[in-house]
Amino acid sequence: MKNNNCLNCGKCIWPRGLRCKSCESKRRNNSEWLNKIRVLAHKKQKENRLTFSPVECLCGCGELVYPTTKNKTHRYVAGHQNIGRKRPDISKRMSGSNHPLWKGGITPELDLLRNSVQYKKWRKSVFERDDYTCQTCGKRGVKIVADHIKPFAVYPKLRFETDNGRVLCNRCHRKTDTYGVNFLRYNYV
Repeated sequence: MKNNNCLNCGKCIWPRGLRCKSCESKRRNNSEWLNKIRVLAHKKQKENRLTFSPVECLCGCGELVYPTTKNKTHRYVAGHQNIGRKRPDISKRMSGSNHPLWKGGITPELDLLRNSVQYKKWRKSVFERDDYTCQTCGKRGVKIVADHIKPFAVYPKLRFETDNGRVLCNRCHRKTDTYGVNFLRYNYV
């Protein structure tokens, strides 16, 4: 196998290369070589731009948009498509009774109660009273829930009474007679 010499320094190199590693890295870092690439990129960018006169961005920000030959309808600054008039119009048209899935404003009463401020305050007061500790097994640092001692559905007057609540871990909560299917087995009414 015949060895070649570097074109710049004359060192012996493997047959495939034209230059040694140090000469090749110097050539790549040479500013003339990089400038040629930059000039070509700038020319290409200039060809794609300014074929149309600049237009003001439609979102109302006041910035100028330069439509390109590829996209003649470009009228927004990048990232401004959803700002301004366009998106809120769609939101208004598709909200409330105008939405195809509208069912007449029938949010279930349970959802309204469970997401109310009053319920969240009740829950927090029960947690603080019981010091975030399961009242059955005494565990702390596990996933806990605020459980109603007398069922939420059957006793509406006691829903937000702190004395009707207790803190339980998930495991103990599943064992209570008011949890899920267990509730159906007992007659509370």
